[in-house]
This record gives sequence, C-alpha cells and structure tokens, in this order.
Amino acid sequence: MANQCVPYTREAQHLRTVRTLNEQILKLAGDFRFLVSCPGQFFVKKLVAGRKGSSSNPGKTNMWMTEGAMKLLRKANVLLEFVARELQDYTCEGDMGRSVILRDIGSDVAPIFIALDRMKREMNGCVPNPANIHAFIEKYPALSMTAMQYVLKRERYRGDAYRAIQGMVINPDGSYATRSQFMPRFRTFTKKAGFSARVERELLSHMDPVNLVRPIHEEALREMTRLRGRIQRLRRIQGYTPSLRDYHIRTAKKQ
Repeated sequence: MANQCVPYTREAQHLRTVRTLNEQILKLAGDFRFLVSCPGQFFVKKLVAGRKGSSSNPGKTNMWMTEGAMKLLRKANVLLEFVARELQDYTCEGDMGRSVILRDIGSDVAPIFIALDRMKREMNGCVPNPANIHAFIEKYPALSMTAMQYVLKRERYRGDAYRAIQGMVINPDGSYATRSQFMPRFRTFTKKAGFSARVERELLSHMDPVNLVRPIHEEALREMTRLRGRIQRLRRIQGYTPSLRDYHIRTAKKQ
C-alpha cells in the first residue's frame, strides 16, 4: 500500500515450500541409494539384458540416474531460493527485474520434473532383497532399541532406560551385539527388573520390524486418504475441468 508494489510474499512462500519438499525427497533418495549400493544390498537393481552399468567394476552397483537426479534437485533448490529472494528485493517504485525472472521460471522448475522422473524410473527398477534384510534384522537386535526404551519408561523403570538397553545391545568393544549375545543379557535384565511375562513378550515383539513399521505405515495410509479428499474438494471449489478420461469413465458407468 505504501510503495504501490506487490510484495510477492505468497509467491516466495510457495517457492520455498517446493524447496522444502525437494529437501525431503533428497533425503529419501540418499537413503535408498545407500540401501542399494551398500555391501548388504538390501535392495538390488533388476538385471536387464543388454543394459550396461555405470561402472566397469562388476561388484559395484551405482544408482546413477538417482545420483544425477539429486544434483538436479539441489540445483533447482538454489534457483528457487534465488527467485524467492529476488522477487522480494526491489526499490520503492519497483523494477522490471522481477518480471524477467518470472518469465524464466520454467527453466528453474524444469530440473525438478526431470529429476523426479529419473528417480521414479530407477527406484521402480529395484526390488527388495528379503534374505539380506531378514538376516540383518535377525542378527542385530539393536534396531529395536528405541522402541524398547519407550516400553521401559512407560513401565516406570527406575534406572536409566537408555543405558540399560545400551548395555544389552552394545558389546564391551563397541560392536553391535548379535541376537545370540543379546538374549542372555535380556533375560537377566527382565528378571532383575521384575517385569511381568506380558512386558517381556512386548519387548521381544519390538524385535520384529513388522511390528515397528506397522503403526507409521497405517498412519501414512490414513494421511494419504485425507490428502486425496482435500485435493478432490479443491478441484470442485476451483472449477476443476474433467479430463477426457473422466468423460469416458462417466459414459461407461451410464452404459
């Protein structure tokens, strides 16, 4: 109102929100790349006849499309932050610089779509390696340490829950305890602490990754259902124009 210029606050917020989403995608991509390329090979790339890898080393698995996509996303994030900052930087009377960078916004956003397509295609080309996953989980119970701490605190364990669990899952030399090393310590601990058989069974149940993952999996499904509902409502409010596919679906239902 004072300088007769649009402050571009909303536009800058949108750009920074997209950048934040990209940051989360980068974390996901980095973790997934590790699960494929680490010696444990918890995921493996499906072999395709005639396809050459990115390395001449036969024992090396590179997520080369994802690696390139991650660079593109980081590049896009730099550009998005630049545009957000420049849109809000102007003299009292404004200038044409903001108009110029908005006309060029397509070249700033395009790397995101290229990157997401590359990631999606390469991730779809990978499959879980159940044998290695289950072998690792079976060998190292330390993965369930956090869940066990929660149970101890809930049951009002008088000592330090963190140190108690740590003493069971970490060996004196600093290495992770295997299940065969962990179980005798666990039995001694629960007996000394005076926990009931029910609590002991619950603690052991957390060593099953399915039990650990199920709550967040169910919450994710609920959240996606809510988001789909919100998107559908927004489309109705904003006068969403049905596509040709929607028309064919409606026609088929009538018939």
